Amino acid sequence: MSIYLSCGSNLGDRVANIQRALEQLQDNGDVKVLRRSGYYETSPVENTDQPFFINGIVEVGTRLSSRQLLDKIKVVEALFNMQPRINKGPRVIDLDILLYDNEHINSDQLQLPHPAICRRKFVLMPLLEIEPDALCPVDHRRYDECLALLNDPSQKVEIYHG
Repeated sequence: MSIYLSCGSNLGDRVANIQRALEQLQDNGDVKVLRRSGYYETSPVENTDQPFFINGIVEVGTRLSSRQLLDKIKVVEALFNMQPRINKGPRVIDLDILLYDNEHINSDQLQLPHPAICRRKFVLMPLLEIEPDALCPVDHRRYDECLALLNDPSQKVEIYHG
């Protein structure tokens, strides 16, 4: 089973926030980080009047269903994001389920695969770092092809050497 999460932060100690959030996610053994990408410093998308993000991807193992995993993620995010959340705005931690095996879900609470994967360099680059041959489970395109077609100069993504 392949489950990938996107992790991001643009407030405070961004790398430490991601590390602490992943520790919280794994706190009772329901979730285990199996592999992780390096960190990438990325420009904000859509709401651009905010600090740059640190982003990365982790592959996790879990016995939780996708909906149970989403519930756990929401609890972890709430621990870090005490202020009311602005849509696409600054945040201490942002965790998203990108792929949960080959599940296809389209509900108000959860969309799998995540609909923005092929539109976000900050998702594609770290995902391809840990899974270079990854295919979109919807149309079976290779994610490296999606990245090659993504011609958006406003999306700045650089390896973070922190």
